[in-house]
Amino acid sequence: MSPSERRGARARPAHVPRADGDPHAEADAAPSPYTQLLALAERQAALAREGHSEHISSLHERFEVIRADAPATPPAAMASLLARAAVVQERAAAQLTRLQEQLRREIATVTKARAAVRSRSRMASDPQRVDRRV
Repeated sequence: MSPSERRGARARPAHVPRADGDPHAEADAAPSPYTQLLALAERQAALAREGHSEHISSLHERFEVIRADAPATPPAAMASLLARAAVVQERAAAQLTRLQEQLRREIATVTKARAAVRSRSRMASDPQRVDRRV
């Protein structure tokens, strides 16, 4: 009989995650909120790299819900995991900024092209303008 059994202590079932946030918890344990945050950050970064920014907002909402439900002070064992999640999110933010700039340039190009088409269509519909240019 082990000392904990003699004292009447019950062993923690294998499927229950450790309260101290052990990153090496059992494989069948539910993922910690910190592991979930990292996974969501990685998915957001992948979507940003692939140019699928339209799906990122739903992931961000899930990220915020998990973050709000997580303990205010994470276990020390999660520091490296959270640092990695922060780096991944910074990279995703940088990629989204690049996508935003690309979209702005494309919108500017379309706006200029639209103005040119309108101008030409007005000239074509006004025979006097066409005659003056010839």
